[in-house]
Amino acid sequence: FRELAAQLMRYARANGLRPNFLSLLPLDEVGGEPVTATPFGAVQRLDDLSSFSLSGNKMNRLRYMVRRFTRNADVRTEEYELGKDADADAKVAELVDRWTENKEMVNPYVAVVREEIRTGTLPERHRMFVTYRDDELINAIVITRIRSENGYLLDVEFYPPSGASGG
Repeated sequence: FRELAAQLMRYARANGLRPNFLSLLPLDEVGGEPVTATPFGAVQRLDDLSSFSLSGNKMNRLRYMVRRFTRNADVRTEEYELGKDADADAKVAELVDRWTENKEMVNPYVAVVREEIRTGTLPERHRMFVTYRDDELINAIVITRIRSENGYLLDVEFYPPSGASGG
């Protein structure tokens, strides 16, 4: 990544351009030239997901929200394989439509993902997980593999406008 960033920096400088980088890796210099970083968004890492549980002191707010969401309901989350059931794919696509209803602006990428969900053609680098609450589809998330990080990034999440907090 650093070598590619340095190539981009040289190209930009040679052509009177001002390069910008979006990077999970902190950069303080690129190709020998000092750079600055402006953090945006939120990054929360779960380094050892297999050891995560609802007991303990770390991530109290997350634990509270999960407990609240599951109270008085039968809740399950499972990995969803697109393309195996056209009716189920359509239900997830409808969830995406309901999610967009309360948004003033929706990234055009969402329409692409929605169509890939509806047609069962979401690329292999993505994984989808769905949550049911009392057998009602309540949310869906898509995570995307990040090879450079040997992990996944939460790409998009969909939930109904009236969805229970913590879903």
